[in-house]
Amino acid sequence: ASDVQLVQSIATMSERAGLRTPPEFVVLDTDRKHMNAMALSTVLGKAYVFAAGTIKDALTRRQRDAVFAHEIAHIKHRDNLAFAVIHAGSTALKMQLYALMVAVFSGIILLPFTGTAELWYALKVFAVTTCILIVYDGFAAAFSRTREFLADVGAIAILDLDHRDELIEGMATVGYNITGRRPIELLQRTRLSIFKSHPSFADRALALGVTVYAVGNHAIFRESKV
Repeated sequence: ASDVQLVQSIATMSERAGLRTPPEFVVLDTDRKHMNAMALSTVLGKAYVFAAGTIKDALTRRQRDAVFAHEIAHIKHRDNLAFAVIHAGSTALKMQLYALMVAVFSGIILLPFTGTAELWYALKVFAVTTCILIVYDGFAAAFSRTREFLADVGAIAILDLDHRDELIEGMATVGYNITGRRPIELLQRTRLSIFKSHPSFADRALALGVTVYAVGNHAIFRESKV
């Protein structure tokens, strides 16, 4: 697909999404083998859709439209700004945790010269901060997964219900390219799913009403429910 065609397609989908100005289309890393699609919106209202690697040519037109519609839905919801605030909170907690680790180790080293009260206090604060960080990251991951579900629904609202299969298939293709995990593995939930920023493809397919059939380790067949 040419860049002109993609720009026109993104402009059309942006209009359907209700955006005042279509996002700027930017191609990244055209020589690299990996692929990805990303969206960015700024506090000044400027927005960008990025196409990285071979995504322009590796997906079918309908898959590509569905994936880019997902990114446009992120822009409409201003998700990256919310993610930035959440990430800043997590970073602040981690910095505090690192500072407390230094305080604890310093307390252990200086224990012969100081009392144990300061060390126990640092240990208690360290434990409390660790618990807060774990809970915070869990809620942040849940928030991120929710926004991904909303972006999926937003993509279908921009296009139509017939694109549900292509959205799941396109996302799975990108996911396989990024992670190296086979489609059947991408469907599986793990014990650490509560800390994952993206929902499993099984959950995403279920939310869109798409029945997913896995055959062997390589093929996935889909059948949309009416």
